[in-house]
Amino acid sequence: MKRRLAATVIFLFLLCVALAGCTDIPYAPQKLPNGKAESYSVYVCGAVAREGYYTAAAGTSCVSVIEQAGLLPQSILPSLYTDAVDGSVAVLVVNYFDGQKQCYCVNANSPLIALRMSVDGLPDEVVSLLADWIEANGVFRNKDQVFSALGEYASDYHYRLFVAKEDYAPF
Repeated sequence: MKRRLAATVIFLFLLCVALAGCTDIPYAPQKLPNGKAESYSVYVCGAVAREGYYTAAAGTSCVSVIEQAGLLPQSILPSLYTDAVDGSVAVLVVNYFDGQKQCYCVNANSPLIALRMSVDGLPDEVVSLLADWIEANGVFRNKDQVFSALGEYASDYHYRLFVAKEDYAPF
């Protein structure tokens, strides 16, 4: 029990560190003459069909951007994402339902996975497959690599994982 609590605390801490202050955007926003941006690039990941960067006009709802990435039956659209896209929105992580329980997606490159520790929502076999892939290839760069590493477990667990914005590369 203490190990699981410690793993959860470490995961939440790392998630907070990863998401705090992440305002760098790989594509410069289009500026209007008054200095405000016309559009923004937003990274969408987690329980979506297509993780990646999406361009959204200023004022577009975050839900609309998430819908571009493709909602899955397990996707959760939290009330936080009813805000409009502006310069403060760089990453949208979509979490999932496991039955009636709301769950948080896990970074596929999490130190917990690399250390083969127990991760909520993932069986030990899945953690081992991901850790083996990381040892052989380095960090995951996109969801296709995660699918490849999961093999027969892909359909059941892909939506529980995401690739962090800092690690993402489309190819």
